[in-house]
Amino acid sequence: MAAKSISTSPVRKPVTGTVQRVGRLQKVSVDDANTASADLRITLTGGTAGTRTQAEFVVTLNTRVGNEGTAQLIDETAGSPPVSARKSGNKYVFGPVQFEEPGPMAHRVIRITNLRGNANQLGVSSTLIPTQIVANISISTPNAISLVDAKQAVAFVERASRAGAR
Repeated sequence: MAAKSISTSPVRKPVTGTVQRVGRLQKVSVDDANTASADLRITLTGGTAGTRTQAEFVVTLNTRVGNEGTAQLIDETAGSPPVSARKSGNKYVFGPVQFEEPGPMAHRVIRITNLRGNANQLGVSSTLIPTQIVANISISTPNAISLVDAKQAVAFVERASRAGAR
């Protein structure tokens, strides 16, 4: 009877990520159809260190994206040039973007800046809980990347006279 060989290759840990809002939740005016919101940070870990992966990053807002400004995706770990988004309805689409998987003991930090939404489309809340501009992040790759806290409030809408006051 022949002996079976046992594979000693390591099990590949999938790439996973955690999404965080950077800085304070922005107060925005209900009158603003092109309001700036907070930045987002995606911290990736796992995968096989050095393996090149191509991905499409999508940020979906609960309102139409603003007409002005250019949202950018920045790989803070690699220091590579920013990638500008394509706008479509309520989505910002970045990519395809190439990055190296960080490996199980390292991190890759991606930052998304200059997101803008139409606060006027959402209106002001009639309750004590303010209306929020919410961003939902997804990453499409050949190997799925699961994200923790993919849904983030990036701004809250107030009447024009109160927004911007700190």
